[in-house]
Amino acid sequence: MKYNLVKFIYTLLLFPYILFAGVTSIQNNLVQGITDNTCFNKTFNMPTSTIITDIIIEIKIKHSWRADLDITLTSPLSTAVDLTSDNGGNRNNLYVTFSDDAATNITADNATHTVMVQRAPEVALSAFDGEDAQGIWTLQVCDDAGGDIGTYIFARLDINDTVIPLSDGLKIEYREDECYWLGASQVDIIDSINANNAIAMNGASTIQSVSTANYAGLCRAGDFTGNNYADVDVAFTLGITWTLSTWIEFPVSNPAQTYHILGSYTGVGDLPLLDYALSPNIRWGIYNNSGAYATADFNDTLTGWHQLTFVNTTGNTTLYIDGVMHNSIALSTSGDVTVLNTSTDGFSTQALGANTDEFKIWNKSLSAAEISSVYLAEKSGNNYDGTPRVCKTCDANATAGIWGLIGVPADFRTAVNKDVADVFDEFPAVDYNAPANPNGWVVFKRDYNAISNASTYSVVPYTGLPLEFGQGYWLISKTDQAWSENTLPNVDYNSTNPNCVTSPCVEIDLTSVNLNFGAPDNDTNDGSGENRNNMLGFAGQTPVDWADCRIVVDGVAYTPSASEVAGYTEKQVWQYNPGAGGANANGYTTCDDTTPGGCKLEPYKGFWLVLHGLTKNKTVKLLVPKE
Repeated sequence: MKYNLVKFIYTLLLFPYILFAGVTSIQNNLVQGITDNTCFNKTFNMPTSTIITDIIIEIKIKHSWRADLDITLTSPLSTAVDLTSDNGGNRNNLYVTFSDDAATNITADNATHTVMVQRAPEVALSAFDGEDAQGIWTLQVCDDAGGDIGTYIFARLDINDTVIPLSDGLKIEYREDECYWLGASQVDIIDSINANNAIAMNGASTIQSVSTANYAGLCRAGDFTGNNYADVDVAFTLGITWTLSTWIEFPVSNPAQTYHILGSYTGVGDLPLLDYALSPNIRWGIYNNSGAYATADFNDTLTGWHQLTFVNTTGNTTLYIDGVMHNSIALSTSGDVTVLNTSTDGFSTQALGANTDEFKIWNKSLSAAEISSVYLAEKSGNNYDGTPRVCKTCDANATAGIWGLIGVPADFRTAVNKDVADVFDEFPAVDYNAPANPNGWVVFKRDYNAISNASTYSVVPYTGLPLEFGQGYWLISKTDQAWSENTLPNVDYNSTNPNCVTSPCVEIDLTSVNLNFGAPDNDTNDGSGENRNNMLGFAGQTPVDWADCRIVVDGVAYTPSASEVAGYTEKQVWQYNPGAGGANANGYTTCDDTTPGGCKLEPYKGFWLVLHGLTKNKTVKLLVPKE
């Protein structure tokens, strides 16, 4: 125990601050003499960005005639609090823990201090509450009279705080994970933080992000090669201090051009700029609101993916490459940097002549530690704040202007029932099922007749009729839009059926045959006829092997091949293949549980399964395992 105590004290001497849960303690133990009619400052460096909830400061000073002392604490944001001024009369020493919760104010203390006491300061320390604690704190110690001197022994600042999340001040975050960008005035680049969504312009498109040694490849990225860019028309102002971060794949496509990472077309220029000059070096620059422009070069040997972060403060912009400060630009005039003002023209992002990813803008300047943490998080494949990144599955799609057989994108047994409007939210209602509009789109469902065993098709209304899990639907998409679902929801694999090949699995109810094969009204045959074609759709997140699925007839499980032998179903699935020729090149492909190379049920894809007459009056289920 003695060793541990000595070790702890030694640690206090070595390190100027100690972090506990919710409290950061910062000390200044540099002893200094106090002479008559002089002042000096003691500083405390708070290394992390946190929101202050309470401040306590402990001060130990030996001094005769305490009323000579005037002591002030000033925060990094220049808030000043008078702890004590001319208090204590001819009493000696100031051994005080200043806290707003103390029962006695320092102004009422006229005793000599021989041990540490708790007192409320002359001005409440709550003046600091809500500020960011990061930066240099200053304790000013003054002797304002003659005849008495003393010694500053130490001071300790205890900051009760709550950590500021990296999302604080984040105005835009384009993860660029969307499965498709439609462009043509379609808002399709989604801001995951606010509603500052963007439009892909001039053919900008999403691409699969490639993992490298320097970059984990966060799902998908944006192709802004050539003159492609993203445009967003929203009104907000960044102000003087802001941070912009994005990943860029080097080399860029057109190094002789200027590309704007961020621009305000209502101001004097675009900011900041990546200016790819004709010289070998890559040049970047910044405007201020007086139109002055300053530039700096950075290494022209960058290859592959790198994170560039620009941090702007009054009169200065600093570039970080891969989380490390590279260089800064000091503007030639004292004017503030032009702020975004997008109330009229909007601003353009990422017209870079390059592939980009993870584009973010904060309306504050991030610290070097925060920039490094964002870089390390994204480099390792996580979100900017270290939370896990879950990539979207982009297999759900239907080509523009042709028929597609699809599965509904959710397990609606445990979620709020969703209709067409919920699932196809990128398709406008005004064009839905509009016969007079050749560019309209519509969803059909299959209706089975329980008496005649026949089937027809009907339009699913835009709202009001929930789509059914496990069922297939026909989609005729718009001629100028391809439907693709961006977010595959989690399927509730909750079946307790003991016939599941792998647990968990889901059950899809199949519609069995209602009529026997034979002459009309003849129910005496063996029941081997009258097929029923079930139109189904798988809605999981990953492909599933058809061989791992089971067909359960009255509680007995069969492989697809065994079910065919038993006379209940066909062993193959039929998958719609519209072909490259459009709607007039329809066709089907088949595969079964013995197909070489396997047979897969794909997310969001529809398929047919044929049930035979022996399923009449039987309960038939399809069990689909989790891959």
